[in-house]
Amino acid sequence: MTPEPDYEEFAMLLKKQFELMRLVDHYHGEKKVELLTELVQVESQLYRFRDRKDFLVRFVKENPKLG
Repeated sequence: MTPEPDYEEFAMLLKKQFELMRLVDHYHGEKKVELLTELVQVESQLYRFRDRKDFLVRFVKENPKLG
């Protein structure tokens, strides 16, 4: 079964969000502002999935390491 395009996009956005959150703690000044700006953009893209409960439940069940 081929995963939905949304599924792959969601996984990529989650991974990017976690990486940016980790990096933000290690930088200061202009670099930190750049990372925070990128993080806000990623989180706004993730926001599109908020009402798709069926999708989110299936994603978590298929990726138990995330929980």
